[in-house]
Amino acid sequence: MASESRRWRGRCCARGPGVTLGRVLLSRRERVVRSSRREKSRIEAGRGNVMVGLDEEEVSVIRNEVLTYAAANGLLMLAASGEVGLVHVPVSLLPAMAVPRKLFEEVRGLAEPFNALVERLAGDPGVIRETLAAAAKQDDFTKSLLDIYTRVLGGPRPDVARKNLAVNRSDYMMDEASQSLLQVELNTISSSFGAQSTVMAQMHKQVLGKFDFLSEGGSGGWFGGEALPDCLESCVPYEDTIGDIVQAFATAVAEYSKSRDSVDAGFDSKSAVVLMVVQDDERNIMDQQILEQELWKRHKVRMVRKTLKEIRDEAVLDGADGILRLASGQEVAVSYLRAGYSPMDYKTDAEWDARLTLEQSQAFKCPSIAYQLVGSKKVQQYLAEDGVLEKFLDSEEDCRNLRKCFASLWALDD
Repeated sequence: MASESRRWRGRCCARGPGVTLGRVLLSRRERVVRSSRREKSRIEAGRGNVMVGLDEEEVSVIRNEVLTYAAANGLLMLAASGEVGLVHVPVSLLPAMAVPRKLFEEVRGLAEPFNALVERLAGDPGVIRETLAAAAKQDDFTKSLLDIYTRVLGGPRPDVARKNLAVNRSDYMMDEASQSLLQVELNTISSSFGAQSTVMAQMHKQVLGKFDFLSEGGSGGWFGGEALPDCLESCVPYEDTIGDIVQAFATAVAEYSKSRDSVDAGFDSKSAVVLMVVQDDERNIMDQQILEQELWKRHKVRMVRKTLKEIRDEAVLDGADGILRLASGQEVAVSYLRAGYSPMDYKTDAEWDARLTLEQSQAFKCPSIAYQLVGSKKVQQYLAEDGVLEKFLDSEEDCRNLRKCFASLWALDD
């Protein structure tokens, strides 16, 4: 679960191959007051002064630590098109957000009911079609997705539409007026940075623990006013998101292999792979490669990277049993889409053919096309209507808690 805030406190950023020092994103009530080079910067805010507390020498020390850590631990991406090599991803030198702990715990507790909501919605074709019918008349991309969904449900194996694996990410922003976190969107397809965000949390913990000057004098006040030694471990929440994601892949592969073993005595479980569907111009390869490496390291499960075009040219779907095989003979147990979420990913009919092939296969889909449709803005708007959540969730408390984080949404024709 990722969260963003409209108010950022004392953020020092390193971006691209260069570094921007002391960059602060401000709300309307805040302005930066910069002092001389040897003095410390302050943010003058409507609710009092917050000390950034770092001079140029200290920032330089942290910058060098962060850039070294990024290079050594995979916080990297391909250089811009036409360039050669890797650059570090945009990264803050210190934890950049001050989110009240109570709010953070509240939205973290919403992960399970949100996932249950998506699963139940994805199992209701009538609601999906009705909710997106108007959008499909105006938007060719939505129409094409719905067409594939309809073809799968009307095909020889409609049950494969329910073979779902979810790696979802819910994004929030701080609403200062109500002092609450409101949901921006629930990402059900290509939910990226699960790997690199885990590494970044580890990096920030290391930086906070390594440099004493961060907790000396006024410097400790930069992080929400708390003294760093007392909150170091809890101020930067850490979850092994990498482990959670690859465990989910491994579990799905094991279920696929179990099902195949029951009908084919000659099936070799080593042939079952996770197929990562990628863009042909992908720059964010390290966030993906970390998952590939950890999946093998922890579970001895292979991951293969293919574009939609390569899948159309190389993969073969067995019409009798729905088994999807690659040219290597490997069977696709899980299709993991890090592409396919944008109209730009479907340049020709070949890409649409590949998507249909994935959806008609016996592989677990991460996500299925139903999950992708459920993640659309029109469905988000539908869920915010009075009484809708109660149709899909049994717990009144879950419905109340989910509704609290909904931002208001309006159709363009309202």
